[in-house]
Amino acid sequence: VVAPASINAVYDHAGPPTLGEAVNFEDTCLLPVEIGWAFSGELEGVATLRAQILHDGLCEPDTQYCDLNEQWVADGIFEGEVGGKAGTFDFFLVSTVYERHFDAQMAIEPGSGTGELAGINGIVTFDEEPSDEPPWPVTGFVYYVLQ
Repeated sequence: VVAPASINAVYDHAGPPTLGEAVNFEDTCLLPVEIGWAFSGELEGVATLRAQILHDGLCEPDTQYCDLNEQWVADGIFEGEVGGKAGTFDFFLVSTVYERHFDAQMAIEPGSGTGELAGINGIVTFDEEPSDEPPWPVTGFVYYVLQ
């Protein structure tokens, strides 16, 4: 194992999201969405997320994501560089949005790294306030399990 290294980067949207069909489930709205995030800094590249967002309240014609109270579960792929090493990795993301405060953890799926990112593991943390303007900061750590 290579010692953990900290990650500091920023991100913004990489184009508009693709919204799926919202579905009412009990007293909530399930909203599928595909989102692209562009990162720069020690994390440089694009993450594409396939998310299922569980939004408090029933679906309305103007239901949007990251609005008030919701929970996210997503998987996706990152393509780019981490600390100057190029490749891809798969990830899993869990998030809570409470009164527009976005708090999430993106876990790198062990064994999914390709190229120079083979063996990568780690966590990226998102913590943004409603008043924050993009680009938003992320922090975390990565380490490598040598094959």
